[in-house]
Amino acid sequence: IKIHKIHFINPKEKINPKISLSARIRHLGEKHPGKIAKKGNQYFFIFKKPVKAIAEGQSIVIYNKEIVLGGGEIRYNINL
Repeated sequence: IKIHKIHFINPKEKINPKISLSARIRHLGEKHPGKIAKKGNQYFFIFKKPVKAIAEGQSIVIYNKEIVLGGGEIRYNINL
């Protein structure tokens, strides 16, 4: 999914696209494993397995284990 208006808690911290992260879509929903990708100035989150009922405009929060890295607004799936 494409992440619109992404905000990183620590923008100076480099996020390694090779490490496994997780993302939460719904407040108190489960965290889903995946990886972050950057293409140009756009960020994407690629889930390891499909996640049901994701809607454009929902928020996504990205974690490295229990540490929040940042988040943004969901846009529809984009093929990388």
